[in-house]
Amino acid sequence: MATGESYDRHKAAASSSAAQAHSEFSPPRRYTALFRQGGRAASGQRSMVPLVALAGIGLGAVMSWWITAPDAAAGGGAPLAQQSAAPIAARDDRKFESSHLALVLAGYGEDPVLDKRLLSLHVPVVLAMRSIVPAGSQKIARAREAGFDVVLQIPFDQQNGPQAPNAILPDLSVEEATRRLALHLDAVSGYEAVIPQGGEQATRSGSLMKPVMAELARRNLIFIDPRHSNYSVAAELAMRLQVPVLRNYWFLRPTSEAPLIRRDLGNAAQDARSFGASLAFGKASPIMLDALEDWLATRSDDPALRGLKIVGLDGIIPALYKRHHASE
Repeated sequence: MATGESYDRHKAAASSSAAQAHSEFSPPRRYTALFRQGGRAASGQRSMVPLVALAGIGLGAVMSWWITAPDAAAGGGAPLAQQSAAPIAARDDRKFESSHLALVLAGYGEDPVLDKRLLSLHVPVVLAMRSIVPAGSQKIARAREAGFDVVLQIPFDQQNGPQAPNAILPDLSVEEATRRLALHLDAVSGYEAVIPQGGEQATRSGSLMKPVMAELARRNLIFIDPRHSNYSVAAELAMRLQVPVLRNYWFLRPTSEAPLIRRDLGNAAQDARSFGASLAFGKASPIMLDALEDWLATRSDDPALRGLKIVGLDGIIPALYKRHHASE
């Protein structure tokens, strides 16, 4: 289990060697290697959808892996945000000796007080930052020096409220969608993955998402599917175009009630214990961080959560591949 002491050492090491590590092993190379590692660990165990990734040797030899498709019937097509959970596969009654959970928290870079609290956490949460945040590159560099991974939130269509400037909307032409995507991707540097902000409608359009994924593939970026809609084609297109993809399994509800947040965290942890790995996504807030710190302080008292590790991208990628490749 990750402890405050061990993570303090991790942060100190990350801070002292960040420049050297990033120059010797850039994020695209590092994460491509991790995805291949996960694929090799699960070789020989088939699931439903083929993922083809370039092996990067010879004249472009190709290695095929297989990962589990989303459960299209979960919730009858209702947005995942309206569900307490949407596991991709049937729950396994076994409890893994060691399990991994990634917590992706949005809102980094928008409030100095909140940022300070996020960077003081003793577990490696993954920070999500909107592309329009001022001085975004400097804020990403600060987070990485503190030992945290950062993913970029790209504005897609919103069901409620006004649309963000240059949002990826379902009625855009391919040319305009590509232009807007490039504006966001070029606005900052240092991030290692992309996650849509919204996108309930746009992620259902194959003609729109195909050029989006092609651009992410060209830039060697990871795509995190928030799964706002069970009709999303984003993850499938990402796999076809050789974009490393991670899926959100649990939403941490935006609520002012700390007990509900702790319950969501507990459910995400139990999901990780049942499947070996899980990823949860939520919006950071003072109440959210209060609930998270309280949950982290008390989770060691729960025998069911012993062996659970909160991990960043390095830790969740191979762990989720093992889940995706698990035998039915």
